[in-house]
Amino acid sequence: MKHNPMKANKIKRKPSNQPGNTWRFTAFLCTLVLLGGCQLTDPSQASGTRNFHHQAPLSAANFSQYYLSLKQLNPAELLDEIDRVSQSKKQGENQGQQVQDFTDDIYLLLLKALPSSPIYNPYNAKDQLNQLPKEVLSLSYLKAEDLALLSLLKDQLNEQLYAQARITALEQEKGLSQQKFNRQLGGLQSSLTELQQKLTQLKNIETAIDKHGQ
Repeated sequence: MKHNPMKANKIKRKPSNQPGNTWRFTAFLCTLVLLGGCQLTDPSQASGTRNFHHQAPLSAANFSQYYLSLKQLNPAELLDEIDRVSQSKKQGENQGQQVQDFTDDIYLLLLKALPSSPIYNPYNAKDQLNQLPKEVLSLSYLKAEDLALLSLLKDQLNEQLYAQARITALEQEKGLSQQKFNRQLGGLQSSLTELQQKLTQLKNIETAIDKHGQ
């Protein structure tokens, strides 16, 4: 019987290929399972609560350009813009947006910070600005120029409100000083009236004495 080396080699190599094929098939199967699991997983279910990483970045907005455009509007156009932004904000709240968006909030506070706006209110604008999360006032959500605008606006509103508070205090002090002055003036006028009355009485007495002496 002749020995066939080619056949022997084939017999030896055949078992050696089975573990490699099994490993590849197992890896391929695991990959499909992992990919399927990723597709079936709902991102909203991965976290029980929303955090600021799930908020919509505001880099698409251009608040600095928006503020400049507001300065070009007349009172009627500003009223239309106020109504548009208010309706947009209300609609978003009614729809219960899954991703929190502060675009309309910033639009409204800019409208309240604009001196020519019908709803100009620096106190309310500063309050709304202070209520914005710190994570929103960052380069992760705002363009550099928009972040600079809001930072500058916050400083100006603080200075404006401080100046207004100082003016109010001075007016109160002036009012108190005026009241004090009025009281002092009233007292002097009363004293003067009393002196005039006493002088009149003295003249009457003097006249009476002269008549009696005659």
